[in-house]
Amino acid sequence: MMSYKQKCDIIADNLRFVREKQAVALPLVSGQLAELASAMAQMTEMGADQEEKRQIWRKATRLLGEPELHIDLAKAYYDCLVQRGALGADDAEAASPTTICYLRNRGSDGAFDRITKDMTGVRAVYVSGHEEAMDSCYDEYSDACILPYSDPERGVHMGFRTMIARYGLKIAQMVRVENREGTAMDYVLLRRELPTFSGEGYLSVTLPVTEPIMLAELLQAAIRFELTAVDVTKLPEQFSAAASYDLHFAANAENAKQYLFYLALNHPRFDLLGFYRKERERI
Repeated sequence: MMSYKQKCDIIADNLRFVREKQAVALPLVSGQLAELASAMAQMTEMGADQEEKRQIWRKATRLLGEPELHIDLAKAYYDCLVQRGALGADDAEAASPTTICYLRNRGSDGAFDRITKDMTGVRAVYVSGHEEAMDSCYDEYSDACILPYSDPERGVHMGFRTMIARYGLKIAQMVRVENREGTAMDYVLLRRELPTFSGEGYLSVTLPVTEPIMLAELLQAAIRFELTAVDVTKLPEQFSAAASYDLHFAANAENAKQYLFYLALNHPRFDLLGFYRKERERI
């Protein structure tokens, strides 16, 4: 009968063998994926829209198989397109808003003060309701608007979240306003278009998710792109026939762009809700 030590020795030898094979195989896999991504990028016409990229992607992944390699292939494809200038240059940094509209109250005033602390020449425009504020921003009468979003006790205020979806505005900044009584509210600065991603921030996307396993895969992919999940909120049924979720991640700008590229290839029904900083203000 084999002794305990003999079993341990055999297992240790087997694991060393596997590690040696992996040390050879992993660079080979990476090299092959890079070669495939380069061929995909060469097929991608300059100025190709997202649907053309998806067609190239679908053909390559069908031939490749191996779903666990798709994330690495997406990263390699993204890098090759960036090198070729085939993703399109980032838009010039959007100008700071000069007019911000909101329903005036103590909390909104605190949010406005924090958001505009380092800005110059910004004018507040007061309106009679939150929907009027969003109308003003959507119709370009103002550059941005401020809206309540969530609080620590009740989470996301779905009525306000529904309005954000209706107008298609993007979260450019989030501020937690805390008062002397110890209560707090999160306010968001909303814009029609986001400024160019830069630095560290929070990425938020909305996705229709048909199966729990699909949500797990999306979160696992985010980890592979070095995003950290900070919040997952299931949305009311009126957002979609299928279950939909707001996913919020802490991310740097480059990793956020890579993850959005992966989503555009694999889950094109997603919506970008925002890329923003979180700050605090006390009143």
